[in-house]
Amino acid sequence: MSDKESLEKLLVYQQDLQTEKECLQKIISKLNAQAHALQVEQLHILNAINKTANTDKSGQKNSTATEDNFVKMESINPELQELDLSVPTFQSSEEDDDEIED
Repeated sequence: MSDKESLEKLLVYQQDLQTEKECLQKIISKLNAQAHALQVEQLHILNAINKTANTDKSGQKNSTATEDNFVKMESINPELQELDLSVPTFQSSEEDDDEIED
């Protein structure tokens, strides 16, 4: 293989990597936007839960509010939790086809 062919292959490979990088950046951007939307929804749900807990507590004779009755944001802090980014192992469709035929 000549140097010219090697250089051309490297350039094609570099372009493929750049395209893949851009695609991955778009995916990450979409995931970040979705995570933000989920955090907003989480805050709305926590607000509703806390309002319900406050309403229930104010209607009772013994209305001493304890921290155990409220959902705290610290317990759901996204910075302390890690996302599960594991990917299930791929099973070929041939294995599935064999099971169906039996």
